[in-house]
Amino acid sequence: MQEKPVLSTQNPSALLPLEELAWLSQSLAVLDAALMPEWEGRYYSFTARWKEAERMASMRNGSGDDYFLWLSPAGAVLKGFAHESAVWKQLRGKSDLVLSSLAQQLPPKLEPFLHEPAFSLEETTFCLWRQPLDPTWIMWQPPVPQEIRFFDGSADLLALLDGNPVTYQAWAEDYYEIRPDLAALQAVYAHMPLTEELLRGLGSPRRRDEVAVELEEIGYPSV
Repeated sequence: MQEKPVLSTQNPSALLPLEELAWLSQSLAVLDAALMPEWEGRYYSFTARWKEAERMASMRNGSGDDYFLWLSPAGAVLKGFAHESAVWKQLRGKSDLVLSSLAQQLPPKLEPFLHEPAFSLEETTFCLWRQPLDPTWIMWQPPVPQEIRFFDGSADLLALLDGNPVTYQAWAEDYYEIRPDLAALQAVYAHMPLTEELLRGLGSPRRRDEVAVELEEIGYPSV
């Protein structure tokens, strides 16, 4: 059997289409909310009403690395930062170069992404975007030597965006020291209502009423 390509900027076609990626991002945010009561301890978040007609997902690993996924009717931008990557060693202290390079390459219809301070664009080691009619994701060409262009940390930071519940199960066992039931994970990946029974299957320490507000923010079905 041929191995599935590693999800990274080197294989942008492996990244899910726009709405599938938004759906998955909601699932990841729900799982983290279920398993980690404290917001500061979570990796994944999702805001269904970021701004008018815009949504936002993020990942923060607590060690200084992160990504932001901005979703709008015009398309989506996925921007990441890996502080120990070879790309960042080249770009550290060159924020003007990073910002001008992003502005030159990003399609005009996605330009609003560039004006959001929360995304810390000066700290970027990889960026991909996709408009509704694009056949696949398009990679930002960072202003670094060609031979290190793909050493941007994307393979590590995007690993859980493969859409496979087994990937999350292994990650949760390592990070949260909890091994969620695979059937429960599959249910959340399918956006089934987060019942008390489902929370128990995930190994969650929380009750349904304790996550209700977060489910609304994420835009995950409540019933």
